[in-house]
Amino acid sequence: MDYAYPNGYENHLKTNLEEDIYAINKLLFNLREKDLIIIGTQSQTIPYTFGNLEFYPLRQLATLLAAEPDAVILCVNLDDDITYIKRTINFIENYLESKVLAINVYPFIKKDSWNLNRKNEKISSAKFQGYIDNMNQFLEIPLFINGQQSKDIYEECLKFFSNST
Repeated sequence: MDYAYPNGYENHLKTNLEEDIYAINKLLFNLREKDLIIIGTQSQTIPYTFGNLEFYPLRQLATLLAAEPDAVILCVNLDDDITYIKRTINFIENYLESKVLAINVYPFIKKDSWNLNRKNEKISSAKFQGYIDNMNQFLEIPLFINGQQSKDIYEECLKFFSNST
């Protein structure tokens, strides 16, 4: 890793959004000779709901605006609503003028227990395939299992960047 800019949750930076954009732009400028630059952001590209300033993912937006990504791998949870996923894809592809190459699905569901602790439970292959089949009715983007199909995601990236020159 060449650089890190920790502007996610629980960070201790005392910067405003303009300073974040400037700092990230500067880091990316320093990497301009690289063939490929990979960045990541915290979850929630767009707000789930409105009505409270704390609901707005402004740090994530600043990172994306600064990076101007050519392509995005969107990471989602099994319980993310299809409408929210589609809104996120539309935002990325229209506002950021980027391409969502694939959706990387976290294969665990959060189970609430009686004592309010949340436990992650991995879903079965059959349930995951059902999820994929359902999502494919609404989306025309490849879906992959997080941590299990990295080679397939790599192939999608290779195909996209090979055709974009």
